[in-house]
Amino acid sequence: MVSNEKLIEYAMNDLRNKAAKLGATHVRHDEPQLGQGDGTTTTVTLTGTAYNCPDSVPRSN
Repeated sequence: MVSNEKLIEYAMNDLRNKAAKLGATHVRHDEPQLGQGDGTTTTVTLTGTAYNCPDSVPRSN
């Protein structure tokens, strides 16, 4: 059996990997949604937004 924490960790890794494939440098995620099945958690759904932020941002004076 896999703990809820591990399911969330796996979902976070999947989200980061998918964002990286898109060229993202940062990810903002929503709260994980735990699925239920016969009294146990069986899935985690995690949504987020991937951002590609430049290394340095020019500042205006």
